[in-house]
Amino acid sequence: MIYHGLERGLVDFVYNPIKNKDYLKRKVGPTREGIGGLIDRITKKKTDLQIFEECLFSLLLQAEEQIESLLSDSSEVVEIERDSALEQIKEFLRILVKADPTQLNRLSYRAEMYEYIDNQIATTFGYHADRISELYQLETGRLLSSAGSVIIPPILLSEIYAFIRLNYINIERRKGGFILKMNDRCLPEFHAHTLTELLESNSTLSLQYYLSGIATKINRRFIPVELAQEAITFVLDKVLSLQEIYLSEEVREGEHFELIKGCVAIMLVSEVFSMHKCNVPASFFVNNGICSVSVINFVVNNLSALNPKQTSVFSVLNFVKGEFSRGNLEFNLATRHIVYAASNLYSERNKRDNNLLVFGDAFERDYIYRYASTLDKSRFKVYPSISPGNKADVKGYDIDLVIEDMLFGQFYFIQVKYKKTRLPKFFSERCYELKTGFMRDYERQLRVFRDNLEHPSIQRKLRQDKYEGLERARADNSHFIFVHNVPFLNLYECNGIYFYEWNFFRNLMRGGMILWEGKGGFGHEKQKPFPLHDTKTIVELYTDKMKAHEKSSIPSGFYTHTNALLQLKVKSKRKDVYFDVPLV
Repeated sequence: MIYHGLERGLVDFVYNPIKNKDYLKRKVGPTREGIGGLIDRITKKKTDLQIFEECLFSLLLQAEEQIESLLSDSSEVVEIERDSALEQIKEFLRILVKADPTQLNRLSYRAEMYEYIDNQIATTFGYHADRISELYQLETGRLLSSAGSVIIPPILLSEIYAFIRLNYINIERRKGGFILKMNDRCLPEFHAHTLTELLESNSTLSLQYYLSGIATKINRRFIPVELAQEAITFVLDKVLSLQEIYLSEEVREGEHFELIKGCVAIMLVSEVFSMHKCNVPASFFVNNGICSVSVINFVVNNLSALNPKQTSVFSVLNFVKGEFSRGNLEFNLATRHIVYAASNLYSERNKRDNNLLVFGDAFERDYIYRYASTLDKSRFKVYPSISPGNKADVKGYDIDLVIEDMLFGQFYFIQVKYKKTRLPKFFSERCYELKTGFMRDYERQLRVFRDNLEHPSIQRKLRQDKYEGLERARADNSHFIFVHNVPFLNLYECNGIYFYEWNFFRNLMRGGMILWEGKGGFGHEKQKPFPLHDTKTIVELYTDKMKAHEKSSIPSGFYTHTNALLQLKVKSKRKDVYFDVPLV
């Protein structure tokens, strides 16, 4: 429920706490000076939350002044090495971890903990620095100074404030600052959320290891065609949730899909070449037969339209003097952006082509159904889509497929959505997505069907020949799942609707498969069977309670993250104030 239950005003505040600081001001209320203020302070004892709100409001005022100063600074930003940047950040942002006492004698374990701390500091700072960069078009490098110590803490605490208001986090005032702790009743959601973030982080790390491996096998002139095609297929699946074998032959052989694969190839090779600190000549793609001249020309001629329009700070791809180079957006985000932008542009110019790849249709109507049909037939039975007719008594529902788990006697009614616009990154964006974005359809489609499952008209439909077996579905053995391609929304349940990201849901259907790839190689591990809606067991399955595969970093990472503490030091009214915050 961490993305539900927030009022619009609070979500707006979290999105831009400085612009919307008056939301807090209304909570804090006017402060009277002189004898009137003294009487107020004597007669009205403030709660810890009210004192926190006053402190946060004061910090936001300081941050606003600092941002205005940075915006007027025209000096060139000097690039700082990672280690030096981390030392500056540690002046006001630290991570404390609860170490496993049985492992402390191992030098490698201590090294892992220090690496985790540094990576977590960099990730936390980067996340909130990106928020500021997008809102104010400020280069992140400008925050790697004393200005960062004034701006980052209140921006970070603005998100934490939402969790406090949700009763997800409890707040207690202590001498010198505030202690924030996870509410015990919210631990299951916290653990599910932590696992989701950890899986996504591991997925990104796995992709980086894969790309690093590709980098060792190519040079500035040559890449084996088989290796290139394998890598393009890998990225299509890993980043875009698409596998060619589940697309129609007409789409696979069309110019539109050739463009999409070409964009992936350009992004892939540009990323790999950046690891060697060099750019990619456009001729490399044509000479190695992995991208046509027409695709190269399309990308080059439309590059300004393919880069993000809403910001001058971030870019996905550059082309200078006949060479491509990666932009400054992370590979997954950049690849999604340029592929979807190129696909949209191509579609607009070729509306009548019958081989256009419509991501939503391919993913929602065909791809997942075809994939599910390849599952273990001794356990799973797949039924086609269910929708009401024009004269139906109950309307407004749409079920893309149904999976019967014959092992546990459960039915899963599934709605599928593919998001090809910008994926929500920040907490406020995620809240907006569920209220106003494409995911709001689950309310209308899944919920209507669930609430009317035993209505006579729907039961008649389930008794049709093509649904033979579905007539056994009842409220006590049926579950409703929203499958999508948005990584953050996983293992999430709200009012009886379960949300799963496709790649994760696919692994669940394959037996809770844990895939791992790292410096020591790669592999996978299956677990014992479990119901697809049992999120508690799924979380345990992937963490140390059920001893996941020893080469997977998930168990140790989960233990470390859920026992870690983020500590902020801020200057308020000329004195240091400390905030101890759980990592959420």
